[in-house]
Amino acid sequence: QSVNLTWTVPAETTVYDLRYSLNPINEANFASAMPVPNPPAPRVAGDSQDFEVTGLDSAMTYYFAVKSGDAALNWSDLSNVVSDTTLDEISEDPDLNPGDVVINELMWMGTSWRAADEYLELRNMTDRSIDLSGWSVGGVTIPSGKSIPAHGYFLITNFDKDGSGINVDPDLVDSDLELDDVDLQVELYNGIEIIDTADNGEGLPAAGEQETYRSMERDATPGNGYDANVWHTCLDDSALMHSYWDSGRNDCGTPGRENLSQAPVAVGSMLKLFYYDHRTGFLAVNLQGFNQLKYTLIYDSNTGQQAISGQVEIGGQEQWEITDLLLGSCSTDSCVYHEGVTQINLTVELIGPVNRTLTALLTI
Repeated sequence: QSVNLTWTVPAETTVYDLRYSLNPINEANFASAMPVPNPPAPRVAGDSQDFEVTGLDSAMTYYFAVKSGDAALNWSDLSNVVSDTTLDEISEDPDLNPGDVVINELMWMGTSWRAADEYLELRNMTDRSIDLSGWSVGGVTIPSGKSIPAHGYFLITNFDKDGSGINVDPDLVDSDLELDDVDLQVELYNGIEIIDTADNGEGLPAAGEQETYRSMERDATPGNGYDANVWHTCLDDSALMHSYWDSGRNDCGTPGRENLSQAPVAVGSMLKLFYYDHRTGFLAVNLQGFNQLKYTLIYDSNTGQQAISGQVEIGGQEQWEITDLLLGSCSTDSCVYHEGVTQINLTVELIGPVNRTLTALLTI
């Protein structure tokens, strides 16, 4: 069972701590409440944010609360506490609801074998098998007799295993499958209504990497597939992932299987900016999947606006710390410090198969 939550994004928010409990939540017991895994990345301050909490028991009343943190990991007070009661156990022959099956992965760019070697993967979010007869997605109509198992996957490809770059037997091979490289939007129909949507049809796809053949994967908590922030680029480099591909190929994807990657935004790459004795520095964490870090510090002083910039090769390290950035200048004999500094702005650009920009603000 699941519950949908909606809230307004606070100012200067870079991370959420979302929790739930069977008892009312307050400041005293918030830390003992159950944390929600993979909370969403905050949107722009003032925007409305939606999130679906899944994996809940049936016919239970749950209480939910959230705290927001800034770039320096200063946490807000407790939000207002809301509650909701989940539905009763699913009946033997339940009605189908939008979101019961989602579009889970798109190899929209094709593979290193050829551009037409595309695939699309569906994921069953329920605890029952669902008949897909007559459903349509990506230009394909699914024939009678096809179904997707409970909590399972259904793989649609343009070519069979022997004629493609993947080392997996598809559930359906159909040369009508067509995934756009630009203005991508894919809708899943059950013959009556739209069950799920992937991407918004505007500009480049929400995720995926064309030059290195990395698929566009749905987050573990699928959210609204129209929104870019529920998609990530496949970054996994495990032996399991490579087993899904023909020997010698470096494509990245998990056709017909569980997604193994989460975007950097999903694991919560964060910055902590600090200042001491006319010097500043920062700590960046959760950097797996990135190769390079570029930074720019901007601050105003009594002598005008100043800037410090640089870049380092981080090679996928989990975290990176830069210290002793002097707010001033030094010669062999002495240092001249910039006075009147009241605020420091930091921008960090993380470079990898996908890029991400982080910002932090420190008031002195």
